[in-house]
Amino acid sequence: MLWLQTPPWGRWIAAGLIVLGALWVELRPDPTVEHPFATEDIIAGAEIGDWNTKPQRVAAGMLEPVTVGGVALTDIASGEPILASSVGDRDQAIPDGWWAIEIPLPDSARPGDSAEMVLLDTGSVVPAVVVAGVTDDALGSGLGSVAVSGEQAAEVAAAAVNGRVAVMIATR
Repeated sequence: MLWLQTPPWGRWIAAGLIVLGALWVELRPDPTVEHPFATEDIIAGAEIGDWNTKPQRVAAGMLEPVTVGGVALTDIASGEPILASSVGDRDQAIPDGWWAIEIPLPDSARPGDSAEMVLLDTGSVVPAVVVAGVTDDALGSGLGSVAVSGEQAAEVAAAAVNGRVAVMIATR
């Protein structure tokens, strides 16, 4: 009389629900968030805003969240994501009352690095902040920018024009 028993509907429904749940877990789309990407080349020291970025959807957790605004600490090519390590406050770039001077810099110099300018004629040491490092462009000038205080800017600029200045970059 085995064939007269009712089928195990409860087990079949439970097994079907488990299979459907497993399929949903495996095939569901990854969660995404909007992240800003550069719409044009942004040079180090330039402002970052809505005019040179646009949001694109990326997988959640792939990139650290960043707010648009502030200054680019590194060069950002068109189409690249805006990274948290590439954005800083205006205060990080050039302090108020300081002047930016183009000068040959070591390749290891990055925007925001502390530097000291040694004026070879006088031997004086002037504190500085790297504003823009040397670009990798083969046709570029090969110069970077440092900011120095207004009181010492003329003296540093005169030494830089004559090639009588040495730049020391603080290591991290």
